Amino acid sequence: TCHFNEVIHDGNINSFQNCTVIEGSITILDSTFNGFQEVYENYTFGNRYPAMNPKKLEIFTTLKEVQATSISKGTILVIGGRTLTEYFSALYIVKTALTSLGLKSLRKIRSGAVSILENKDLCYAQEINWQKIMKSPSHNTLLQNNKNHQECIRQGHVCDPQCSSEGCWGPGNKSCLSCNKFQVDSECISSCDPALGLYKVKENKCMKCDSECELTCKGPGPGNCDKCKHTKDGPFCVSKCPDGKYHNATYGYCMPCHENCVGGCDGPGNTIGPLGCRSCEKAILSNLGNILECLEREESCPESHFEEWVVRQTEGKLEPLAGKAICRPCNSLCKKCNGFGFHDDVCQECLHFSQDQQCVSECGGDYYKDGTTCKPVLMS
Repeated sequence: TCHFNEVIHDGNINSFQNCTVIEGSITILDSTFNGFQEVYENYTFGNRYPAMNPKKLEIFTTLKEVQATSISKGTILVIGGRTLTEYFSALYIVKTALTSLGLKSLRKIRSGAVSILENKDLCYAQEINWQKIMKSPSHNTLLQNNKNHQECIRQGHVCDPQCSSEGCWGPGNKSCLSCNKFQVDSECISSCDPALGLYKVKENKCMKCDSECELTCKGPGPGNCDKCKHTKDGPFCVSKCPDGKYHNATYGYCMPCHENCVGGCDGPGNTIGPLGCRSCEKAILSNLGNILECLEREESCPESHFEEWVVRQTEGKLEPLAGKAICRPCNSLCKKCNGFGFHDDVCQECLHFSQDQQCVSECGGDYYKDGTTCKPVLMS
């Protein structure tokens, strides 16, 4: 709660930062915007403050309740009227340069009169049905010497056609006290047109379809869209598929990745690539080093392959497998191996023949075949 009973000017406006309730009264005068001179009760002069930029009134956007007089461009909901100013006024606006009141969220003046005087540029105020807002039958509304209403009409400074007869706080269909036909958020409109992404919730109220709806819907939330803007996961429209699923462009909804995928996927395939996994715990490579198939971490490499780890700094084809395991093909002469080569220290079983502790496709000229072993011909 902020305590205040003064005129707003450039020297005190910042004291309202983060205020939600003001106890007392505040007044905005023409001098607020033209430069304010403090004058004390003994008629001596105090500080002189420069002209305040009207945009500084936006500091009142956190305001929820004022206990006396107030004007702002923010969300004022209630004026309490505990401390009244001139003419027993709870709302007192005199000799300002305002063109409209802009009190879009003001719903109630609990006590006190309304006095709006000598504002030569002010329109819209006399179109307001003040009795709808004022809760005290013993106080009246005094509107005098503001801008001529006929001049306001001639210049088009009148309430939007979508506003009801209760009037408005300023131009446009977002400044109405109430709507002529329908309301969506703070805006008055002519109909709840489904083609505009709206649906009807009450006799005179519309709501916008969920942001994930392509356009039309049957009700609130992403589960009532007639069509999804991006994709669909189960009954709900979503901006992207959750981890473990991919967007199926043909059917327009999310489908599960292959069970071997790690970190998501872009398709149903059990490999790493545009239509498969983004990574996996283990993968089988081709002779050219291409990734053929993903495996579970505990699965053994197939025959004629050996397992090795991919270093974390790896780039290129194997970058998605950095820190993971791969199954590389053995040398073409090996049937089983624990590393790459054709010597018997890495080649555990030869595909064809073994000769002099290495695998060969055929025995040499001075060797003969003894099963899968090439033995030397003994010279007599």
